[in-house]
Amino acid sequence: MREIAKKLKMSYNGVYYSLQRTAQTGSNQSRKRSGRPRCTTQQEDKYIRVFSLRNRRLTGPQLAASLNGTRKTPVSTSTVKRRLRDAGLLGRVAKKKPYLRLANKKKRLEWAKEHRHWTEEDWKKVLWTDESKFEVFGSHRRTFVRRRTGEKMLEERLTPSVKHGGGNVMVWGCFGAGKVGDLCQVKGILNKEGYHSILQRHAIPCEKCLIGANFLQQDNDPKHTSTLCKNYLGKKQAAGMLSVMEWPAQSPDLNPIELLWEQLDRMVRKKCPSSQSNLWQDSVGTVQSILQSLQSPRKPRSPLSDNSSMLIQEGNESDATNALSSQCKKDIPNDIKSERCESKEQKPETACHGHGIRKQSTDHLEPKESPMHTSAKSAVDNKVPDKPRSRTGRKLGAKKTESKAPQNRKVTDYYPIRRSNRKTKTELKSEEHGHIDDLIKNDIEEGMQIKTIEGKGRGIFASKIFKKGEFVVEYHGDLLELAEAKIRESHYIQDPLKGCYMYYFQYQSKTYCVDATEETSRLGRLINHSKTGNCQTRLHAIEGTPHLILVASRDIAAEEELLYDYGDRSKASVLAHPWLKY
Repeated sequence: MREIAKKLKMSYNGVYYSLQRTAQTGSNQSRKRSGRPRCTTQQEDKYIRVFSLRNRRLTGPQLAASLNGTRKTPVSTSTVKRRLRDAGLLGRVAKKKPYLRLANKKKRLEWAKEHRHWTEEDWKKVLWTDESKFEVFGSHRRTFVRRRTGEKMLEERLTPSVKHGGGNVMVWGCFGAGKVGDLCQVKGILNKEGYHSILQRHAIPCEKCLIGANFLQQDNDPKHTSTLCKNYLGKKQAAGMLSVMEWPAQSPDLNPIELLWEQLDRMVRKKCPSSQSNLWQDSVGTVQSILQSLQSPRKPRSPLSDNSSMLIQEGNESDATNALSSQCKKDIPNDIKSERCESKEQKPETACHGHGIRKQSTDHLEPKESPMHTSAKSAVDNKVPDKPRSRTGRKLGAKKTESKAPQNRKVTDYYPIRRSNRKTKTELKSEEHGHIDDLIKNDIEEGMQIKTIEGKGRGIFASKIFKKGEFVVEYHGDLLELAEAKIRESHYIQDPLKGCYMYYFQYQSKTYCVDATEETSRLGRLINHSKTGNCQTRLHAIEGTPHLILVASRDIAAEEELLYDYGDRSKASVLAHPWLKY
């Protein structure tokens, strides 16, 4: 054994124990050691597993505390986590999904059964649409950084947070058949009128360009299911232009455009936008890069064809102009023009340029060179002397050309800045004020007629439709100050047969009265009282002089009596005129 140990350069004891182990076990491998005994029994392991299965949200420390309540020697949280891993129960972040009631689950199942036999070609005929919001600092994903010990609170290792996300950009987008459609920025709150404009200018044209007359998908948002949008899409369905896909409630996870929004958010986050304008520009550039990845690399693309996103900002008021209308007429072929430019449903200034139309127009208008032109061109090229070459044989100008990096383009390089011709609220209010001024100054009273009511006397009835807030008539009479009005009122009280048509009001901290007691041809003084009237009084100043006018408090139909609340609730007045109660 000493000779073996010397040849193998091992210790004598090592050779001895190895031979002894081989003689006893028939193998030279080390025997299994018992190791440290488990600190939990099989029953306790089962308790940890069952308790976790009953409540999947229990943490390791909570399970350890529950188990240690029945033991003399406590077990650590690490031991509990190892027992859970051995049972196949791994800790993971819970996926976020919409809350589904039983009715929602049934509808989702019915929808899935109806579409389970659809092929890939069938799904390519669907235009997927949705809205999404992107925040400047509002990414909800976890951010990982590399840091050393003690660098936890350094600025470069922190994720900044701002109230309300530091501003956001609301967008509407669509895609279908592997092609990206328009991307529209929504300013303010998107209501039914704004969405109706999006349907007219973007959704329907994109559907024609990308997939043809097939299915339009939208969720069950109230503005999507409004009467205005339903009627518009119903007309399109009746004309055979599209079919609106039935969509189950609480099912955003079924819409594949959510994956596009997620990819868009990831790519925008890499650019670190610092403001809302930068966020919008980065979103547009990201959509362009996504479009380039979807397009075939063999086909030549012009810079204009890469702009897949529609840079029209949709607001609540959808009356907008677009300076690209002339370009649309030039680029789009006649057959596509006739489909997209609908005079009744789209405004003539609106131009909707999607990448699908641009591609078709580029292919359609691409000139073909004749053989004569080609040969002449080649002959001219042969005559042009070559550029001087260096010793290596390369052209001298080649290095400069290769070193030029692609310049970052702005959206305004391809699209002119869009200016809106919509009137502001101040301008609209000023026009309405001027219109009322003209009616009052010229004593114009239109849309009313006098009728005699049995048991009530004279009354004023509408002969046309008045919209809510529309001017109806002026309560015309003598404008008096408070002292003079009280003197007149004392005279009227002495003659009960004459009546009193006096209306008190305050204007610029001063009390005035309009006295319309004297019989005239003006109609405002004859409008009767009702606590639930369809008119209300309002002050209208002309050159500093207040005028008392009546406006419609709701829509008033033709042949409906005009009524307003006199507002007098004093006991003496109600006692003298009981009809003031009603």
